[in-house]
Amino acid sequence: MRVVLIIAITIVVLLHNTDADEKECGTNEVFSTCASACPETCGKKAEFCILSCQQECVCKEGYLRHASTGKCVKPDEC
Repeated sequence: MRVVLIIAITIVVLLHNTDADEKECGTNEVFSTCASACPETCGKKAEFCILSCQQECVCKEGYLRHASTGKCVKPDEC
């Protein structure tokens, strides 16, 4: 019985991780299973934020989200 429970839990974890890997994000974005609720954007520095994980696409390192287009751009393109 214990073995069946362990196998079932393993399958659920693997399926959950596979779903996260399959999320399609835009250009210069990656999917994060624990994204900040208060990300840094063009014209808005990162701020103190409650610790809250959100599963969503975030800008790759070195990119910021443009306020009007919502796309991830280099800081000099803000």
